[in-house]
Amino acid sequence: MITIRELDRSYNDQMLEILAASPMKTPVIEISFDRSPNLFLLNELWSQDYRYYGVFVSNKLVGFGKHLQYQGYFNETEHTLSYFGDFCIVPRERGKGYYKQLVEYMISTCLQKKSIGYTVIFEGNKKADSYFSNHRYRNIPGFRKLSPTLTRTLLITGRKDFKTDLTIRTAEEGDKKAILKCVMNEKKDLAQVFDRERFEKKISGNYGFSIQDYFLAYKADRLVGICGAWNMKGLKRTRVLRYKKKFLLIYFIYNLLSKLTGNKGLPRPGRSFNEVYLTDVWVRENDPEIFKALLFDIYKMARSNGQHLIHYGSTQNDPLLKAFKSFFSVSLKSSVYVSSLHPEKWNSIKTSLLNTEPHFDITKI
Repeated sequence: MITIRELDRSYNDQMLEILAASPMKTPVIEISFDRSPNLFLLNELWSQDYRYYGVFVSNKLVGFGKHLQYQGYFNETEHTLSYFGDFCIVPRERGKGYYKQLVEYMISTCLQKKSIGYTVIFEGNKKADSYFSNHRYRNIPGFRKLSPTLTRTLLITGRKDFKTDLTIRTAEEGDKKAILKCVMNEKKDLAQVFDRERFEKKISGNYGFSIQDYFLAYKADRLVGICGAWNMKGLKRTRVLRYKKKFLLIYFIYNLLSKLTGNKGLPRPGRSFNEVYLTDVWVRENDPEIFKALLFDIYKMARSNGQHLIHYGSTQNDPLLKAFKSFFSVSLKSSVYVSSLHPEKWNSIKTSLLNTEPHFDITKI
């Protein structure tokens, strides 16, 4: 017997076990996403209005998904946004239609008429992609695909020097007002409304972040760039399960060179990468040279702290991606599917389909 019902925090350990048993496999590496000790906590960075729903087979939890609602932008207008994600079915129960049943149940239960709903599917996950590109769900008109999003991951490889006429420094308490003024003016599709209350919550220390985790770029005395650089190890980690043959040579060479360069060696199987996530990025006129200056200082900080990776979420047409040409990095594309029960909002998705650029903040993924 199959049932779907809302999950409270008493299911936290079972959900973490399902997540650990559902690795992500690529041609070079096998990894799992570790949200311990509290899978629920990450969502609070975005909103208190979130719910998990579980699939039960004979009263045993075999999978789950998340609905997170927050105030954000679409077509530069504020809307209630519904994010559907964290879908995970334990491997032994896949291929039985549970994923589709869970998605359909959550959409019919959670998507309000006033909302715009969306999900993000990583490239290569063809089965999940097909559920949104080909399937029609009850009571909604379907999903439309926006411009692809991109996760650019920078691998810290050694010391790098960079000359710039900009002044880069970490933020202080007195910088809050300036940060708010700049970032609040960004109204990218699917981005969260950025206000003082949410900003203060992020840097309160309850999630491991502070104002000092923001980097500022100045040209003369003018603020021209902002970037949050978060170590999220208290909320989520990427654990290495296995390096495949194609990557083993790189693994051994990197770790050999790390002894000479002073870098942190790549983690052994069973251990996690040390990672930095970039968020709340604002750059005047989207100038990649400003972002590159910020990146170099963040890179230097991350290297000194023994980090392995720096992650940045954007779109494939983001002009700031030019800043990554000075570093060794890899990309992972994703598809964004959007829907709405409101006729006008559904039509706005259609008319903006070819030019909309969704905001991709990977701190919530």
